[in-house]
Formats: sequence, structure tokens, C-alpha cells
Amino acid sequence: MEPSSALATIGSIVKAAKTIDELLDGADRLAQDDAKYYITYIDVAKTAVIGIEHGYIDILKEAAKCKIKSVKEKERLRDLIIAYIDDEVLRPKLREAIDRLGKGREALQQHAEVLLVWPKTKKNRKAALEEYRQLINQLIGYLGELGDYKGPSAAALNDIKKIETAMSGTQEEFSDMIHELRMNLDKGSLMSISGECGRVIETLRIAFR
Repeated sequence: MEPSSALATIGSIVKAAKTIDELLDGADRLAQDDAKYYITYIDVAKTAVIGIEHGYIDILKEAAKCKIKSVKEKERLRDLIIAYIDDEVLRPKLREAIDRLGKGREALQQHAEVLLVWPKTKKNRKAALEEYRQLINQLIGYLGELGDYKGPSAAALNDIKKIETAMSGTQEEFSDMIHELRMNLDKGSLMSISGECGRVIETLRIAFR
């Protein structure tokens, strides 16, 4: 199985990519000075992160079923790992979302400084923009953890490399390691970023309605 076709079997990534395409189709119908346009790109970033993180979980599920004495199963798992690390699907979408959100700060700032708005509205928009800025920084940090703009890209990249190495050992050692990884999943980044994306989306909706 070639890596490109292997990637199509990682359901979380396929689902996320499809959702992002639908979101971007909707964004194309919005003006680039509309807060809804940037809300859409926050949703794109959130979807990309969820897809990337769940893609790693899908790899662990496949590894848990893998009989490493079977050449066919071993090659399938290795192809999935290579596809997940090397095939550029969600990281470029996340990078694009971050770039668009960065450019959106000026457009939203102009809305926040409009003279003919109530002082409370202006205050709410200023607060929303600060949360927006912090979210961009958080997304940039996450992108950096994935490998930034180049090189191998994956959530828990070091753990995935351990899986590759463990394929050369015994089935018992391999199964024990996969079990340990599944029992100790670090969902901190996913929960933090997805939660913050949801909160900023709602804040922008209220402040710029």
C-alpha cells in the first residue's frame, strides 16, 4: 500500500479535510472585513487540530490490532505511519488558517475603533481582539510543535517513532508499548486549543454582531 492511499484509510484525517473544504467554500462567500470570515478560519484551525490529534489515535488503534509477525500487517501499519507523518493534508490548512487570522487582526481592529458604536460595544470588541490575539499565538505554538513549516509533521511524533522502532521487537513488547501509549494519551493540547477556539468564536460573534 502506497502512503498516499494509506492516508485515505485514516478516517479522522479524511473527515477533517472534508469538513475544512466545506468551511472554506462558505468562507469564499464572505467579505474579508466580516468577522464571520475570520470566525470560519478559527473553525478551520480547530478542525485541523482535531483531525491531526485524532489521526494519531487512529494510528494507535491500528497498531493495537497489528500482528508484527505478519509482513502484510506490518507493512500496512508502517505505510499508515509514513502517510500520517509525511503527507501534507491538514498542516497546510492549519498554516493557512493562522495566516488568514493574522491578517484579520487589522480588519477587526478597524471595526473595534469605529466611532459610531456604544462605549460598551467598543470595550467588548477590544476584549475579543485580545482573546483573538492570544488564540493566534497558541495556534502558532501548536504548529511549531508539529514541525512548523517543514519537516516531519505529527502529533506525538516521538511516540510514533517509538512505534516504528518497536516493530522490530517481539509481539509482547510491541503490544505492551501500544497499550501504554493508549492509556496515557495526552489530550491537553486538543482540549486546550479546541476549547479556546470555541470560546473565541462565541466572543467574536457577540462583540461584532
